[in-house]
Parts: sequence; C-alpha cells; structure tokens
Amino acid sequence: MIQEKIKKPLAEELLFGRLVHGGAVHVDLKDDALVFDIQPSPRKGGGMEKDRHREPELV
Repeated sequence: MIQEKIKKPLAEELLFGRLVHGGAVHVDLKDDALVFDIQPSPRKGGGMEKDRHREPELV
C-alpha cells in the first residue's frame, strides 16, 4: 500500500515533476484519501544551477 500510494507518486514528482529541483512535501489524510501538498524549491540562476549531488567528472 505504501509503495502504490506514497512511494510511486513521490518518485514521479522527484524525477519528472515539481520536485525535480528539490522542495518539501506534506502528506495528509482527508476524506479517506492521501493528499500531497507539494512546495517546489525556487530555482536559482535562471535554471542553470549546477547539481550539487553530481559525482565529480574525471578529466
């Protein structure tokens, strides 16, 4: 149940949606349904910021 209702929707947002550049998520239960409140991080530098978690490149 956790995989289907929480993990998959959050993974989609992290990989392709509003959380691609980070942010915060609040999960709540309303009327027997999970509700996600997603607050994406503001992008800096006009979308050209470097990925801080990228492995260093070998030169």
